[in-house]
Amino acid sequence: MVLLIYQKLKTMKNTSQLRVFITDNSVVTLNLYVKYFKDMGVTDIIPFRDMHDCINSLCFNPDVIFIEHTKDLLDNLAPLKEIKKTNPDTYLVIISGQENVGANHELLNDGPFDYIVKYGYEQMKIKNIIKRIELEKKNKDSWSEIHKMFRTLKQNPCIVFV
Repeated sequence: MVLLIYQKLKTMKNTSQLRVFITDNSVVTLNLYVKYFKDMGVTDIIPFRDMHDCINSLCFNPDVIFIEHTKDLLDNLAPLKEIKKTNPDTYLVIISGQENVGANHELLNDGPFDYIVKYGYEQMKIKNIIKRIELEKKNKDSWSEIHKMFRTLKQNPCIVFV
């Protein structure tokens, strides 16, 4: 029986494509980030120049949101809290020009998945973050499928998964 469940899991395909929101007030930077994502194979990308537009579009259920760290964001953490309240499974990544992460400890305590410093190796960092998120989502989906199969098996012990 365990072998059959293993074979079922082995054949499961990860068909979920990440939906990525990016906020930055610079059109040039937004276009650069969109290019980074497309080079990585991520095609469901929605760029925003304004955090309010991003918040108003949460109904499109992004998997990850890359948020430009601005003075407004540091002064008002409401957007981060709103995202986490509306879409608790959404990964938040802060992109900032400030290298001193410790100075933004309040910002980091509100649930971002990661923090990227601009003007450095952000392309490599973005690629690593996307890989980590895809792996986490794949693991969550796999465990969810395992639990579903075991619940079905409990209810109908004669069912065999192939």
